Amino acid sequence: MGIIGTGIDLTHPDFRKSSINAFSLLGKDTRDPVGHETAVAWLLTRIAPGADFIVVKDRNSSFGFMSLLIDACEHLRQLGVQVINISSTTLEPTDGTDPASSEANYLAEHGVTVVAAAGNGGPRLQTVGAPGAAELAVTVGKVNSRDIVADKSARGPTLDGRLKPDCLAPGVSIAAAMSASLNQGLYGLVSCTSIAAPHVAGLAVLLKEAYPDTTPDQLKRAIMESCDPVKVPYLNRFRSGNSKWATGSGRVNALHAYEKLREVGESKNSS
Repeated sequence: MGIIGTGIDLTHPDFRKSSINAFSLLGKDTRDPVGHETAVAWLLTRIAPGADFIVVKDRNSSFGFMSLLIDACEHLRQLGVQVINISSTTLEPTDGTDPASSEANYLAEHGVTVVAAAGNGGPRLQTVGAPGAAELAVTVGKVNSRDIVADKSARGPTLDGRLKPDCLAPGVSIAAAMSASLNQGLYGLVSCTSIAAPHVAGLAVLLKEAYPDTTPDQLKRAIMESCDPVKVPYLNRFRSGNSKWATGSGRVNALHAYEKLREVGESKNSS
């Protein structure tokens, strides 16, 4: 599995038993000065502890360059990863034809499942940026512990009118590892779609482990078709129009997604 972002603090004790390799597109230093991908990677290693992870550092701050993100994607594809988590997004919405979204589509067409954060521009409509606007990416918004869509979770539609996000996952006050560079202790609470995305990326890894021949399209359909309904606060509905632009298919359900793929496998075997 690939993780793209701000690097990783491999000195954190919880990573000692995880299979993690890291490299940087900015030099030799793979440390995480922001703490963003350390939190993302920690959550992924909790969800899919048996996976092999490759972290690519493409930026040193909260902002980076799209060209480096695309380079990171290509490096990971060449290394044979099967799932990539991209917990970053552009500040402006897109129609999905931008370079980063096009790269996400290219990866999916070549066997790599891309899970992307929707962004935190809600509750306004059309706030999903790139690469989350990619048609073939699994784009993730966030809910709180009561399965209510978070106010800032980005909304669709894309600029060309497509439904996004595809699904939702927990993304409010999520416990995660902190990078030592932050001097905030070993753990903290994180609230953003960046921390919702790895819930779904980790699920994709587990589903791929159970059903190795599953394609990115099959994974995405299984995840979306097995989601549970969520609530949208009245104020959000009033400000954001149709609730589907906030909820997508709903909150992911790991067990139901697994059962959905098992049904597909049984159907193929019986035919």
